[in-house]
Amino acid sequence: MVDDILEHTETYYEALGAISSIKGSKIPNVLHLADCLRKDIRKRAMQQKTPNHKN
Repeated sequence: MVDDILEHTETYYEALGAISSIKGSKIPNVLHLADCLRKDIRKRAMQQKTPNHKN
């Protein structure tokens, strides 16, 4: 599901914004789902982040 969200958004901030927009829906347990997706998107962002190098 994280891959689907990232596929349809250009940045991680946009993906997190998409997740926050579903929090307002009336679907049961959507808050737990949104929190899990937000954590997974942040984890993916940290894995792909390039470390700073001092030259």
